[in-house]
Parts: sequence; structure tokens; C-alpha cells
Amino acid sequence: MITSHQVQARTGSQYTRSFGDDVLYGLCQRNPRHEETRAVVAKIWLIGRSYAAAIERQGRLAGRTLTSFYRDLANHLVASDLDHHMDRLRQLDALDWDSAEMVLDVHATFLDTLSKFTTTTLRSFASKYLHFHCPMAVPVYDSHAERVLPQLHLRHSRARKEARPDATYSRFLFQTLELLGASDAQHDVRLTPKELDRILYGCRESGWVVASLSYGSPNSHSETKALYLRPTRSTLLPVVVTLL
Repeated sequence: MITSHQVQARTGSQYTRSFGDDVLYGLCQRNPRHEETRAVVAKIWLIGRSYAAAIERQGRLAGRTLTSFYRDLANHLVASDLDHHMDRLRQLDALDWDSAEMVLDVHATFLDTLSKFTTTTLRSFASKYLHFHCPMAVPVYDSHAERVLPQLHLRHSRARKEARPDATYSRFLFQTLELLGASDAQHDVRLTPKELDRILYGCRESGWVVASLSYGSPNSHSETKALYLRPTRSTLLPVVVTLL
């Protein structure tokens, strides 16, 4: 049995990650809308830098300083109708099949809004930015999820039914929904988008593949979720992850 402390040693301090996330959640809760340039600059800067998705890395600086780039982008978001679209997501208290189309639409709209200032599709930044504004509805897309989810052999059949603005994010979202649904149906536990993000992050950092999920409460002090993972050359090992 590998304890949660050993998992933390492999993936970095969970306490630090949780505290840092709380700072970002708090920032977006106190400044949920895009009405004040300073607040928007802070959100773009801190979310992007904290989650290795700094927008200036693919930004159209065009001779602008970094300060003016952030200011111009923030003003662009203030002048846009982004809040009108995000208000729809703020009404959601969970990610499910019924809300998936809305999440995809808002994500695509945000990408389109950002496109004037970027040289490539910033789907990872867009998902992270939207997540911290709507944490129960928008899952985090990044390289960890992109590499781990396909190993689960999820069908994501619904994603194939029709063309979507961003096929990559659509596939990720439907795979996420199938994984959330499987854990709910088999174990009566509905993971939040952030809990799933932590698990996928741990899998990727450990070099392990998810084999199955199991849940339980080994003591009265905490709710512990046992995640069964398969290293490349070994038998199944249970990894206990306590989600704080």
C-alpha cells in the first residue's frame, strides 16, 4: 500500500497545490466579471503563470511591452461579451451530459475572443481560466490529461457524432464525462473536475496508468479514495489519495 504521503512526494506537495488553488478561486470569486482592467490583468497573469500556460508565450506582442500586452488583452476582454457567455456556466453546479454543449460553446467563444492576441489555439489556458471562474462545470485540460485519458480506452462515442469547433477539447470533455460517470455508477462517488485533475496529474507524474478506481473510508477522520494504478512493469498497486 502506497500512502498519500508517498504520492505527494512524487507529485509535489498537495497542501501547496490546494492552497495555491484556493488563492486563484478566491481571486475569481471576488472578481467574477470582466469589468475592471486591473482585475482582469491579475486573473490572466496569475492563472496562466501558476498553471504553466502563460498567454504571452503565444501572444502577438507586435512591438508591445509585456505590460501593454496584458493591458490591451484585458481591455479587449472587458469590451467583449464574455461575461454574457460565462454567466451561463456560473449557473451550473456540476458537469454532466446536459451541460456539456454549453461548456464547449463557451470554451470555443473564449478561444475566438483570445485569437486576436495569440498565434495559436490556447485551449489549455482557456480551460484553466474558465475552470477557476466555474470550478464545478469546467474541467482542466492540459498535457497530463491529454496523455493519461487515452490510456483509459474510453469510448467518447458522443464526441464523434458531429463536428465541433475544437475537436481536441471536445474529445477531452467527453472522455472526462465518461470517467466521471463510471466512478459515479460503479462506486457511488462523483468526482469534481478538480479532484479528477489531481488524480490525472498524479498518474502522469508517477508514470502510471489508471487500471481501476476504488473508494472507501478507512477511518472516521477523512474520506480517502483508493486509486488502483498499473506501473509499466508490475502488478496492480493501490495508491491512496486523500483529497483535501
